[in-house]
Amino acid sequence: MKERRSGPDIFLKIIKTLSFVCGSLLILALLLLDKAKPGIETFFDRLLDVQLRKSWDHDLLLAHFYVVAIICILSLTGLLFNRMRARRKTDRYSKTLIFSIIFSMAALLLSLLRLPF
Repeated sequence: MKERRSGPDIFLKIIKTLSFVCGSLLILALLLLDKAKPGIETFFDRLLDVQLRKSWDHDLLLAHFYVVAIICILSLTGLLFNRMRARRKTDRYSKTLIFSIIFSMAALLLSLLRLPF
């Protein structure tokens, strides 16, 4: 049978773009989570009497929650586009989108259960 796909179609471009955006937002979510957690006291902090935050920053945790919710929505959208395109044996699902949906669902579940990260 003749190959009718001459190059990347609109679905593939959307999937690749959503994969890149989800991967970038995953990095942002991890950075927000790192900044939200309380600091760990080191030798130099005790020596120089540096005051560290003892609790989580709730504003940054809320921002993390919103970023993770956006990741969940975008990765679900990307997987739906991937599903519409996956008609041949050679078509594959995006690993980045699958990882993004697993991470975002776990983070949302932990946030909703109010468990500490």
